[in-house]
Amino acid sequence: LRGSRMGRCGRQSAYMQWPHLFPSEPLAARAKLVFRFGDLVHEMIRREFRRVLPGQWGMEEERFWFPVPLSTKEADAAQRKIESGMLKGPRLDPAGPMLHIPVAVDGIADLSAFDPRYGLASVEIKSMATASFRRALQGHVDYSYRTQMAVEAEAAGVDTHVYVAIRKDTCHVLEVVYSKRATSVEVRFTKSSKLVEILHATGTVEDGDDWEAAEVQHPFEPHLLDDARQRVRRVLLSEPNAPGHPLPAREYGPEFR
Repeated sequence: LRGSRMGRCGRQSAYMQWPHLFPSEPLAARAKLVFRFGDLVHEMIRREFRRVLPGQWGMEEERFWFPVPLSTKEADAAQRKIESGMLKGPRLDPAGPMLHIPVAVDGIADLSAFDPRYGLASVEIKSMATASFRRALQGHVDYSYRTQMAVEAEAAGVDTHVYVAIRKDTCHVLEVVYSKRATSVEVRFTKSSKLVEILHATGTVEDGDDWEAAEVQHPFEPHLLDDARQRVRRVLLSEPNAPGHPLPAREYGPEFR
């Protein structure tokens, strides 16, 4: 359990506690290369931030903690799993009781020089697949990304989280500004460092359009924090083949509509 998994299926996180019961498939060579490519993009963007934003970028790989209040039953389950080595990373405060989920950010940026509405922001950098990138350009940021952004901002104690994504096949740049200061979904496109067009969530952009980068402003959603905490609680109480403690239900699957 860690910050980057807070928006993913709880059943998947539960599987990881029992690797001998639910062994994962070995990673294929192409999958390993995909991860390696993502690491290279990640470090390239951070290197540029250090160069271009001296004094406005720092705290790389800083660890914060996302608090999850627990019942006595949930705290007992967490304690057992921590002691057995099944649950690694989180810290349990029995006095709460409270479970603290580790959250590592790629960095903290000061956005006030670019937009007076924003101050310090936590930042995540990733390479993004074409389908997710296209949806984000229309203002439809995936649920898992939005939950991760909400959790990281909450853990870092800031009002804004910035998700910087590079589209793998075209090298377009996308910045999702997920903030309590934003009031609506708005998409901006830039060309040669000059603002050329503003679209709202109903706008679309084609692959062949002559643009370089886009910014999606997205309002903060407090209910996603509740979703993440409830997901943690379900994972804590899950036991394979144990009566009354089933694995969390699958959150994703085909929709026959």
